[in-house]
Formats: sequence, C-alpha cells, structure tokens
Amino acid sequence: MFEKLQKLSPADAKRRSLESEEVPTLAARIKEFEKQIPELRFKADEVCLLNHSTAVSSSAKNTQEKEKLDEIKLHMRDLNNLKQQATTIARLQKEAEKARHEATSIENELINTGSSRTADDVQQELDELSGALYVPSNDDHLRNNSFAPHLAERLNARSRILL
Repeated sequence: MFEKLQKLSPADAKRRSLESEEVPTLAARIKEFEKQIPELRFKADEVCLLNHSTAVSSSAKNTQEKEKLDEIKLHMRDLNNLKQQATTIARLQKEAEKARHEATSIENELINTGSSRTADDVQQELDELSGALYVPSNDDHLRNNSFAPHLAERLNARSRILL
C-alpha cells in the first residue's frame, strides 16, 4: 500500500498546487471576464447596429445610384434616337434639295428646247409610263430596290426622247 501512496504522491502534489494556486488564479480571471461581459455585449450591439445602419445606408445609396444610372441610360437611348432622326432628316433634306435642283434643271431644259410643257407635265407622263410598265408579281418586294433605279433611268431617257 505504501507503494501505491508513493505513486499517488506526485498526483497529490499536483492536486494541491492546482487547488492552491492555479484554480484561484483562473477563478479570478473568470470573474474579471464575467465583469466585462455586459460592456462587451453593449459594444457588440453597437457594432451590429452600426453595421446594419451602414448596410441600409449603402443599400439606399446603391438604389439611388442604380436609379440614376437607369435614368442616364434612358437619356442615352433618347439621344441616340434623336441622333438617328437628325441624320434621317439631314439625308431627306439633301434628297429634297437634289430633287428641287433636278426639277429646276428639267424646267430649264424644257425652256431651252422651246417646249411649253412644265416639269409637272413631264412628271405626270413619267408616272403614267411607270404605271404602264409596272407588272405586279410575287417577287416585287425583292425587286423593288434594284428595279426602281433601272426603271427611273429608262423613264428619264424616254422622257428626253418625248421632249
């Protein structure tokens, strides 16, 4: 039994050391930590509230920025549409000016040849001739773009012959 007690002696010394020194030290530290818990909880709640308000603020900012971006995109689309319309208007104005110039040129040619016909008379004849030459078919929608310039050229040549 003495041998068993000798074997337990180091364990007993360790137990006494734990009870007399380490346990009281750890208990004191635990009490200090427990005293800090309410203050740390308060700070944690503040941090959570701050994070939440920052997230809400950031979300509101992002929403406002997204709305502004969407508005800018809408304005850009409107500007592009206006630019396309302006380009179309400029092109149509050039075509109208060219047509006026051609009409004036035709009227001058008519005057120089001594004809009493006006450009409107010639245009009416051209319209009649193009109506007479027009043959409807299923492929008209395919040929309109390539056939029209050729037809106009033939009609202009024919109208010059009539003059």
